[in-house]
Amino acid sequence: MLDFENKVTKNGAPQSDKPSLIWPTYLQYRNPVGAGYPDNWEDAVDVEGATIKFGGAQTNNYSISLNSTRPDFTETGVTDQAATSISPVDNEYTATDGMESQSTGRANSGDVPLFSQSSRIFVFGKDQGYNVRADYFGDYRLVVRYPYGNNIPNSLTSFGNKIIPVLTPQGCPSQQGGSAPLSPYASYASSLDTQLVQLSYGDFYNPLLDGTPPSYFSYRISSQGSADKENAKSFVPSQIVYAREWSFRYVTQLYNDPELSSLYNNTTNLSFYSYSSSEDNSLNGKYGNEMSNTTNTALTGSDRAPVGSASNENRRWVAQFDGGGKKMAQTAEPVTYDQENVAPVITPPTGSLQLNTFGSGPYPQIINNVSGDSVTIIWLGGASQTIFGSTLTTNLTNGLGGETPAPFVGAFLKFYSPDQNTGFAEVSVVSLNRNSNISNVSYIYENTSGTVIVSITNAQNLISGGGSTGNLPSSNYYYDFN
Repeated sequence: MLDFENKVTKNGAPQSDKPSLIWPTYLQYRNPVGAGYPDNWEDAVDVEGATIKFGGAQTNNYSISLNSTRPDFTETGVTDQAATSISPVDNEYTATDGMESQSTGRANSGDVPLFSQSSRIFVFGKDQGYNVRADYFGDYRLVVRYPYGNNIPNSLTSFGNKIIPVLTPQGCPSQQGGSAPLSPYASYASSLDTQLVQLSYGDFYNPLLDGTPPSYFSYRISSQGSADKENAKSFVPSQIVYAREWSFRYVTQLYNDPELSSLYNNTTNLSFYSYSSSEDNSLNGKYGNEMSNTTNTALTGSDRAPVGSASNENRRWVAQFDGGGKKMAQTAEPVTYDQENVAPVITPPTGSLQLNTFGSGPYPQIINNVSGDSVTIIWLGGASQTIFGSTLTTNLTNGLGGETPAPFVGAFLKFYSPDQNTGFAEVSVVSLNRNSNISNVSYIYENTSGTVIVSITNAQNLISGGGSTGNLPSSNYYYDFN
């Protein structure tokens, strides 16, 4: 079993980022008495006769995890693609060999960080389930190369959309084209903790390695089957059954009882059925499902995210069975999220920027001062936040402003929600040059309070949708100006 973990940064990815790590991975076999030894390495074959391939993709977003409402998905996400990676391979490897783990940046500072963990389980050597295939005893080697990177949507505007996970800080571009240490991905020490591949191996039929292997694992299977695999994925598993195997991929015979003495025969020959674990914390419930999705049906639109209080026991697979409850070899596959066929990703307004230019909090609040006829953007994070105030002031004054006020250059200033679920909706418009008085922009850092303040004079913040003035709570808003 291999787990590929993408935590990117300990606090999650920056807002608007969707970083991926892609590990080209190979399990190879050579026959010690075969022709060409010792150079006769080839792709290994599993106990069902299938060539072992690690291609696939795992993804996580707030539609999937629903913040902390679905805790079983917060650090793992769900399977997005069963057999290929999503991101371009650049002719360096094939998509069927690339295991991709993708996560989504926090929409708001109060959101829980999301991580992604893809998993693959393969069994090789002796076919103990069907007892029909040749043994593959010999030499095996696992090859996992250093991960490639990608980021969707593109926040690395000066460098294109590739993020190469760090070997050195100099190997990872910063978000806004500045020095590399500003990048949230540029910490070598952090990458050692957050970009992980974990290998677990041993006796498939004694997974706990404690001398007493479990005699059965319980599952649920759909009561109806279908000749159409995609249709079968939509069926909710409801019938309790038992199997000898803890891995969804390698389930063979289903039984009515935990003693595995009575064959389950409520299947129609060559029909597909969906199945899941019957428990959250069982070995098959936590690990055997390879972190699959829970449904192929969209609750709203075309988003096939888990629904309600879904948990590990709702993660679902589909396979073809004979008429006596035996799974047909090589037919099992996970139910996937399949975002390539989900509604297109909504992106922030063209040309807009975020107040925190490289995504790390704390995030600013926007305060409207009626009596002073001014708008202030306030960061409470200390001197490290000064760069954000300085950048905003520079942008709004065409490079003229700083701690000394300079005129706002342009005709408008608008703020947009950082939340993709709102479509990055406009939240306010700043009324400028009020009463024919020029709006000046400047910033200061107040050492005693650790506060960075950008001030816009002769201005009022008008809340979108109502036209009244008001404040905006702390968040990493997008802004546009001209």
